Amino acid sequence: MDMIQRLYNAGQRLPAVRILAEEMNVSRATIRTALLRLQAKNLIEMIPRGDASTILVISDIKRLSRWLSTG
Repeated sequence: MDMIQRLYNAGQRLPAVRILAEEMNVSRATIRTALLRLQAKNLIEMIPRGDASTILVISDIKRLSRWLSTG
């Protein structure tokens, strides 16, 4: 089991973009770009909410983990 699988489970909500950016010391734009790429690969779901926020949900943790490890 790798780091991603230890930190997250399939169906789990990810932290907000702002929090991810702070934790990784990158801009929110960088996080949004990365999330859009993950969504395009069907590795995460981005579910818009009515209050201008987005819920981020991991779709397939094993595929996500493999994709991240191979680039």
